[in-house]
Amino acid sequence: MAHSDVFSDSIYRFLANELLTGMLVDGYWGSGKTFAVNQATKRYQNDTKQTVIHASLYDVNSVSEMEAATVMAQFGSAETTELQQKVLDIASKFSGLLNDRIPAAASALATKDAVVVLDDLERRGPNLRLESVLSFSSRLQETQNCKVIIVCNISQLKPSDAETLRKQSDKCIQKTLKIERDTSDLINIALGSEKKLPSQATEELSKFSIGNIRLLRIIIERCLEILEAVDDTREEAQVFCVKQCTILSLCHAEIEGWPALSAILDDRSVYGAIGSVVSQDASSYPILEKHNYHYTTEFERALGEGIIRGWFDKSKLKKGLEANVPIDARVKTPVGLAWHNFHHSLAPNDDEFIQTMYDAQIEWADQIDLSNFNGALRLLSDLKKDDLIPKLIDNYLSKNSGKETEFFDITSHEMIFLKDPNKLLVSKMEEEFAARSRQITTESILDKLEQGKWHDRSIEIKILSLGAEKLAKILLHTPRDARGIIQSLRYMEGSPRSANPNEIKELIEDVFKRLSNSSLLNTLRMKSF
Repeated sequence: MAHSDVFSDSIYRFLANELLTGMLVDGYWGSGKTFAVNQATKRYQNDTKQTVIHASLYDVNSVSEMEAATVMAQFGSAETTELQQKVLDIASKFSGLLNDRIPAAASALATKDAVVVLDDLERRGPNLRLESVLSFSSRLQETQNCKVIIVCNISQLKPSDAETLRKQSDKCIQKTLKIERDTSDLINIALGSEKKLPSQATEELSKFSIGNIRLLRIIIERCLEILEAVDDTREEAQVFCVKQCTILSLCHAEIEGWPALSAILDDRSVYGAIGSVVSQDASSYPILEKHNYHYTTEFERALGEGIIRGWFDKSKLKKGLEANVPIDARVKTPVGLAWHNFHHSLAPNDDEFIQTMYDAQIEWADQIDLSNFNGALRLLSDLKKDDLIPKLIDNYLSKNSGKETEFFDITSHEMIFLKDPNKLLVSKMEEEFAARSRQITTESILDKLEQGKWHDRSIEIKILSLGAEKLAKILLHTPRDARGIIQSLRYMEGSPRSANPNEIKELIEDVFKRLSNSSLLNTLRMKSF
């Protein structure tokens, strides 16, 4: 018999034992307590034709309500509602002893010679004392010839109630069963007989040691839905799907799921899946933040991976951006990263994906990191999608007006890699550089050079326009910063990205000539910057 039946077998043996009448089934939430009880009682009912009543004590606040709950559990829902109302109506017309006896009488009629399951003891209402439940159980056993199974998560009882249960249960509880299952057992229960999770996905889910059937059912449903929609049978796709669905489900499982979530987040292999979760569901970020989760490269890569595989759509991702999810600046939007992943890990022949990513790139042009745009530019060229390039660059020029000039420097550099550069586009970029250089002040040039931003193309244009005479005067007036400025110019001269290396070299030499009578010259000629 399967391992998942071990506990129901134990309960069945209790029911079949004529000497035993009271049992306590204990276990954490989602451990399969009710599952085991239902399996055993259904089998026992089939074998003996004995009545089984399964009543929940959830939010039950009095003995009368508890007795009425057993009546409700015995009849069909329509009959139950009507009968309960009649019982309560009659009870409301009487006072004192009779008022308490009406529900009890109805309960006695319903429970005679039955198996009664009192579930959710730890979730009973605040006004129902534990002693009253134990007394009710004892009365059912002694006067109604019932077998009673109390189902409870003892770990959720107040310490005083747990102590009461330990001291006073001997009269109505002769056997206690503690239910503890491993994850694979719970997965089999959660799956049931109708559904089947791919073997690799099942194996991955087993690693997370989630001890809650309800959570596992939610995770499995999400996994099956995604795997069916994506139709990707590769093992890595199944594994990623399980990680993503597990984290997303645990994020919103509150207290039940958070301990498991903390344990899972210690595993670096899930970081990529966390990225996908945040991209899908911005509300999960504050929960992850509580666990001191820090973004990683794996996280960044997953943001793009999720789009590529279609595991979440653009509109959901956009909501995440609008919610100001604090994603690292390098991946302020995952779109560009998706281009990168697509370029390096997937066969570049999916026209529909290319168009989808292109549309997203256009839509979010003012939010996309510079390197992401360059990756998209290069990828379109590699894929011979030259017809898409003009609109992409035009869009960037318009949406990024007034931003850092470094953007245009990097973009111009990227144009070198295009297999067949569009001369008109290159010209547009040059015009933009020229316009930017006219807006840059001498102070901003010096600031950028001091910061080591010698690779900024517009700075190169502007520095040449200053001329040697003006630059020499600037250095004399700012001797403390002079070495850093000359150092940046030398880097600029030797950079393969420089458009005018010879002119920069001549500028430096001319500056030195103009400083020949200054003590500053020896300092500037030093090579060990």
